[in-house]
Amino acid sequence: MLAFETLCDYIEDFNIQLTEKESQEISFINKEFGIESTSD
Repeated sequence: MLAFETLCDYIEDFNIQLTEKESQEISFINKEFGIESTSD
């Protein structure tokens, strides 16, 4: 599960560098795959 959490953190960090349009596409993909951000 650690690898999955690391992947989520990587996606979040990568999102910061994306344009608004790309971020929206990533958010859509995350929702499609059921990925939720759990920082706590």
